Amino acid sequence: MPPCLAFLHTSLVLVEPVRHLAQRLLPGIPTFHVVDESLLQEILQAGELTLGVVRRIGRLAVNAEEAGAGLIVLTCSSASPAVAPLQAVLRIPFLAIDEAMAERAVATAERIGVVATVRTTVGPTEHLLKAKAAARGRPLEILSQVSAEAFEALVCGDRARHDALVSAICRDLAGKVGVLVFAQGSMAPLAQRLQPEFSIPILTSLELGIRRAGEVLGSRAEA
Repeated sequence: MPPCLAFLHTSLVLVEPVRHLAQRLLPGIPTFHVVDESLLQEILQAGELTLGVVRRIGRLAVNAEEAGAGLIVLTCSSASPAVAPLQAVLRIPFLAIDEAMAERAVATAERIGVVATVRTTVGPTEHLLKAKAAARGRPLEILSQVSAEAFEALVCGDRARHDALVSAICRDLAGKVGVLVFAQGSMAPLAQRLQPEFSIPILTSLELGIRRAGEVLGSRAEA
């Protein structure tokens, strides 16, 4: 039986898109999903990732490992800095969903536009991009824009309003950068519809992150 892949979410919004992509991109690999929306609420209230949230994510990750996961993916970009320290206490790989996207972005352009709907995602995303650029020895300039109103619309079920606000940010940034990065997986469904409008690529974390998870699982199976 192939190893099981676990996804840790801080929002229910991501469960179905991730489930659909995993089934399409990684057929035959069993998956399960763990959701705790209170984690994101605590991050939003504090304005940053807290030690308490890191500890709670750690407990969820250990539980997922004990439940049979061969690899865990954290889908919340606001919480992605928790992955590195927690990897040390796990016996299986623990990935941040946005790491592969960051690598692709810095390989694509030196001026990157970051589009976000949750303010606490901007700092971790910029930090990750800078780290990946430094590892490649590449110069980097980041222009970030946030629409908290878009996230509020999404939570209320108004996807049309969310998409309109995110699209407006993209149009504003497109002429200033070489690539657009959607900082949250919740924006991924819009990218495919929006991409034909732009001459520069729009990168999202979900597909790239899930493909990376499949690569890691494959390399472990061969070892």
